[in-house]
Formats: sequence, structure tokens, C-alpha cells
Amino acid sequence: MTDRTTILDSIQSLRAIRQEFTARLDRIEGELLRLLDTMPESTPLPQGNKPEEWLTVREVCKALKISTSTLYERIKDGTLPEGFAFSKRSRRWRMSDILAWQEAKTHDEPKPPEHTMKKRRGRVSRIMKLEDLLRA
Repeated sequence: MTDRTTILDSIQSLRAIRQEFTARLDRIEGELLRLLDTMPESTPLPQGNKPEEWLTVREVCKALKISTSTLYERIKDGTLPEGFAFSKRSRRWRMSDILAWQEAKTHDEPKPPEHTMKKRRGRVSRIMKLEDLLRA
């Protein structure tokens, strides 16, 4: 068994170690605070070096409001960028590529005529203006 003096000596040693570590931690904290004071509030990224956002198939379809099959049809036709294959089962598109494609598409497409003929499942339906519907 240990005697009382040995235990008291151990407690005294632990207190000395605790004081030493507390002093070291206080010095480190002071240095970090001084370093923090020298830094600007926020360091914004330069305009040209913003990280590029990569979109998944679902995100592209949601952004373009199209189905997955339409997305792949447009890729096959060459009307939509292919994107990048990250692996065999993972394809991603840059947000900037999709935005550029959308911008080009809005300028390229002529406005549809007021009355258009649209074929749906073998039937032809006429899309009319609201005025024509009110007259009928």
C-alpha cells in the first residue's frame, strides 16, 4: 500500500503540471488572438477563381425541367453538352455550361406562332389563344 505522503507528493506534481500546461495554453491563445487581429475580416475569393459547381443528372433535369430520357436524347442529338464522366456510372455537368446552353437556346429559338398544331398520340390538337376560346 502507498502511504499518505506519496499520494500528497503525486497531487502536488499534478498541480505543477497543470499550472505549466495552463501557462502554455494561455500563451498559445494569446498568439492566436494576435494573429487573428492582423487578418482581414473575410478573405473573398477572386472573381476569376470561383470554384465550379458540378450538377448531377437529376439536378440538370430539374434545372431544365426535362425528364432523364429527354436529357439523354438531347445529348445524343448533340443539342446538349455531354458533360463529364467522373466514373462509369457518374456523369456531371458544369453549372456554367448548362447556363450558357440555356442562354444560347433562348436566343436561338424563334417564338412559336399564336396557333400551332401539335400531334399527341396520333391525334392532332389545336392550341388556341384564350381569346379564341372565349369567342367560341
